[in-house]
Amino acid sequence: TPAPKIYITEFKKMSKTLPDGLYYAKDATRQIIEGSRTYTVVNNLNDADYYLEVLVENAGNDETPVIAYRMILFDKDNVKINEWVETVRRLKNDDRSWW
Repeated sequence: TPAPKIYITEFKKMSKTLPDGLYYAKDATRQIIEGSRTYTVVNNLNDADYYLEVLVENAGNDETPVIAYRMILFDKDNVKINEWVETVRRLKNDDRSWW
């Protein structure tokens, strides 16, 4: 049987204080989903059986920045199926980078 079709919506950056780089996150998310072979990623919402909404939120503060990466799966009738949240914390290093 063919894999169900999924559409990945445009990512929503929920805070202006978050670092840029969502283009990489969207690409990585798509590659992971395609690599799993669980779904077929489509480019048109009308062709999809499901859609994935992604919200990127600031879950920290100025001293301890934390990025919350929230993924919500809906069916084509807009019924929420499930939700997952991953958090990313900045490393405690000298240059204050995220990696």
